[in-house]
Amino acid sequence: MGDFVRIPGVDFQNSFAPTINDITWRLLLILLLVNNYDAKIIDVETAFLLGDLDEEIFMQAPEGLGIGDDECLQLLKSIYGLVQAARQFYKFFIAVLKKIGFEVSLADPCLL
Repeated sequence: MGDFVRIPGVDFQNSFAPTINDITWRLLLILLLVNNYDAKIIDVETAFLLGDLDEEIFMQAPEGLGIGDDECLQLLKSIYGLVQAARQFYKFFIAVLKKIGFEVSLADPCLL
């Protein structure tokens, strides 16, 4: 993506991805402790590579790929460094959770 300028509303529409509210997080921790539940925290290392793109995005080819300077690549999936990468992963993740029966809370979009 180099020195290219990305203009909100032109190059992308939304980049916001919600994060859990601190009150929701504290409430979940209290429920875990009071009910003696086990909890697991996971880190999806390739999270930003899972989101589908809503826009057509082209990028300059990295050095060593053997593509000329006048050619570019079209991205088919989100990559690290994209402004909208976090939002695209959030949309993907929420869709998966909804498919298996979870519902998004009206109080906090990160609480399912």
